[in-house]
Amino acid sequence: MESIGKYKIEIKLIIINIKRMLNIIILRVYNTVNFISKMIGIYIMWIILHYIAAHMYAHLCTHPSLLGFIISPFMVATPHCIALRWIVINGADTINTMWMMIGTWIASKIIVMLQTKTYT
Repeated sequence: MESIGKYKIEIKLIIINIKRMLNIIILRVYNTVNFISKMIGIYIMWIILHYIAAHMYAHLCTHPSLLGFIISPFMVATPHCIALRWIVINGADTINTMWMMIGTWIASKIIVMLQTKTYT
């Protein structure tokens, strides 16, 4: 009888350890998903800002007319045109960086996959 009680205690300890490990895994997955969703949100924000600012800059700072052509050298120095140009330039840089990061990640996955196939 004593050995049966010992096994019950060991089984309870194993179950407790499994629950702890599952809680750790769930917490790590949650934190990772939360981090990734924030990163995706930031990139989507930059894409939207870049798109809107590019159209606003073309309309407000370089209007497609003869008068727009004549006043464009003066409009380029206005605060709103400077701000829109900053958003367009930095948005483009951020989007380029995003594509380079995605490409690097995909390339690293392909390299790992090819290396594991080579050695197996």
